[in-house]
Amino acid sequence: MTDLCQIYKISRKTGHKWIERFQESGPSGLEELDRRPQNCPHAIPDRILKDILELRFKHPTWGARKLRARLEETKSGTEWPATSTITAILHRAGPVYTLKRKRKVTPSSSPLGVMNGPNQVWCMD
Repeated sequence: MTDLCQIYKISRKTGHKWIERFQESGPSGLEELDRRPQNCPHAIPDRILKDILELRFKHPTWGARKLRARLEETKSGTEWPATSTITAILHRAGPVYTLKRKRKVTPSSSPLGVMNGPNQVWCMD
């Protein structure tokens, strides 16, 4: 076993694992196994996702805060996810339109200055 593992540059533990898999499953046991997790303990239940998306489709202009508040009012026995999580759910479900806010510029009440010659007053935005 040691010589065989040295030829293929693997550890003896890996060699024994592959032999055991071959004995249990045949050649199909040597295929690469899926490495992703089988479950996600902090995933949101489908029932809650369904309720959030149903209310969103009834009121497409409502945001996550308003949706969460309405769901807490109507179905108070359920623990609803955070507003940020509801926003992420809405982004995954479809397009979420955000309004660009206009910058508020305070008007200047005083003049920039008196200029008697070139380069006397400098202004910068």
